Amino acid sequence: MRYRRGKISFYTILGIGLLVGGSGFGYTFAPMYWDYYNMKQVVREVALEWRHGGEYKDAIPRMKEQLRIKMGQKNLLDLLDAENQKPLSECKFTSKPKPPAERTIYCEWEVNTAYPLIGTEVDRLFQVEVVVETSGDIAEYAQVINLNTTEPETATNQ
Repeated sequence: MRYRRGKISFYTILGIGLLVGGSGFGYTFAPMYWDYYNMKQVVREVALEWRHGGEYKDAIPRMKEQLRIKMGQKNLLDLLDAENQKPLSECKFTSKPKPPAERTIYCEWEVNTAYPLIGTEVDRLFQVEVVVETSGDIAEYAQVINLNTTEPETATNQ
């Protein structure tokens, strides 16, 4: 069916509305989940490096510095506190020397999100934990918790 010139169809208005709504949704949520994805990658890379060089006495300070360097490469330094240059909720490095030897990196940080137009704010806690064994096995645990509710969104990869 052809419309006269200048007439707008319902589907055009619907398409424009979906485009504007999707853009607003992406603008609100994409940056924090992009940082979350990149942080999971950084923690995994550092844990894999630590697996091979973890027996040295200065391994944990070296891996903390490696984490800071890799966060800088992925533009994640905004997750650091500007005053004392520590992650907003510090990353913890633990090593279990007894067989099977394990090295664990656990990081968490909190993000406050303001929903446009409705004026509501939601706090989210992002958690990443990577456990590597010197034998090569790796387990990655990731979780996002809405702090205003009690329902976590959990993802586990092995």
